[in-house]
This record gives sequence, structure tokens and C-alpha cells, in this order.
Amino acid sequence: METRLANGDYYWQTASRSAGSGWKTGPVHSFRLQGGWERLADIPTRVGDGGALAYCGKFFGTSSDIFIAFVGGGDTVCYAYVDEYNRWVRLYSEEYVPPQNIGAALSAHRGLYMDRGTPYAIWGIGDNYFRFYEWGRWTQGAPALPEDIGPGASLAVGRYHLQPYGAYLYFIPGSDPRNGTPRVSFWRKLVFAYDGQTKVQKSGGMGDEGLYSNQMILAGGKGVIAYVLDRPANVRIAVFDAAGRRVALPYAGRQDGGHHLVRWHFKGAGAYFVLVDIDDERHKFKVVVR
Repeated sequence: METRLANGDYYWQTASRSAGSGWKTGPVHSFRLQGGWERLADIPTRVGDGGALAYCGKFFGTSSDIFIAFVGGGDTVCYAYVDEYNRWVRLYSEEYVPPQNIGAALSAHRGLYMDRGTPYAIWGIGDNYFRFYEWGRWTQGAPALPEDIGPGASLAVGRYHLQPYGAYLYFIPGSDPRNGTPRVSFWRKLVFAYDGQTKVQKSGGMGDEGLYSNQMILAGGKGVIAYVLDRPANVRIAVFDAAGRRVALPYAGRQDGGHHLVRWHFKGAGAYFVLVDIDDERHKFKVVVR
């Protein structure tokens, strides 16, 4: 015989009586039981192969927990679930997004401001890039994924030891989409996620063969250049004031390929220019410190 209570609201009240008098009742108490599965609002579009779900914290600056969902089945629709109101809302993108297919996956970066997360996603078979959502659009990341997405592919975001400036994106490609052969490879890439509070400037690189990611990060008067080299290179980072005088040389030397961060403190308010030379390529950033 089933004796467990189902989820829902339950009410109880105590009563007492003495000789020669009637029953006296106390106040009504209540409790809500949530010990099992509770059906929430249905997602507006039927979910097929390639559906995915990720928790993003208090994304979009809301006071509610937010979840991001793909519906799969070759659709391009993406939804955000607002926990506080038990409601799904359409998540639009100003940029093109491919169809969601088998192998799609979602995850979220949790940065310095731990009440929110930046969603990262792969779209499944037929697409070979990861994307992240910010400012109303899914932005395509670079470079392309190291292997084609297949059935069983997955994506996860883990912390990088130099938080809040970055996180590691982990990827397993699943089985080979061409012949179904299982694969054992496991990959990761350093990504520099925008957390809503830190100012970030991005600079273009040399495409798939050179500087994969170059970003200038400004937070609380501290400057950080974050970049990834795919090969050893000569690197020189110099800081100039508005009059063209060099005020700092945070780094000059040769570096191995991989992920790098160079930090320094700006001395006083004003406009600065940061020049990053990597072999024969130059990147320039303008920074205003108030």
C-alpha cells in the first residue's frame, strides 16, 4: 500500500477539550512537500534529438534562477526558463545559429560574480564550432572544434586557476558521425568570459593558424592581457600614456605556445594605449581609467 504523501500543500490543526467544555482549536499550520519530482511549466516547443539544458544562475541581471534549453530536432529555437515565475521565454539571437541536432550540449561559465553564468553551447552534428551567449546573440567562438561533433558529444565549463579572467571549455566529440566509430579523445580550451562587471576589449588574430584569442581586460585599475599562442613567439607588451610616453613594459621576451596572462597596475586616471607585439603582428588597445 502506498503511504507516502504526494508533493503539494498540506494543512494541520490541533484541538483540545476538557470535561464540561467543547473542543478548542488552535491555529492552522501548513507545509509544502517537495520530496519528489514536480512537473513544471511545459517547454513551448516539443523537444527532439539534440535537446539540452543548462543552469545559468541569475543570468540577464534578474533576481531569478535561469535555465537555458535547446529543443533539438533540427530546430533553431532556444528558450530561457525563469524559475521565479515558472515560465519559459524565447531566447532570441541577432546572429545566425545552426540547427540543433544530435550531439548538441549546453554548459555555463561561473565567473567572479558567482550569481550568473555565461552559456556556452555546441549545436550537434553538422556544425563544428562552439558559441557563447551575450548581449542578445550567440557569438561563434574560434578556432573550430578539434574534431567533428558526433552522437554522445558533450561540453562542460570548468574554472581556470586565474579566475575571474577565464575558464576552461571541455569537449568530448562522441562517436564519429561518418561511421559511428566510438572515440576516446578529450579536449579543453581556455576561454575568456565576460562577467558583466569587467570591461573587456577583443582584438582580431591570425585566424586558425596564429593568435587564437587576444583580450584586454580592465578591472579596478588593473590591466590584464589574455592571449593564446599556438606556437612559440616573441612577445612584447608596452603601455603608453596619452602623450605617447611609455609608462610600463609589462613583458618582453619569448614565450612557449599555450595560454598566457600578463598583469599590471595603471598609475592614475587617464587614457592609455597598450601595444601587444607577437612576432610581426601588432594589437593595439585603448584604455580609459577613471
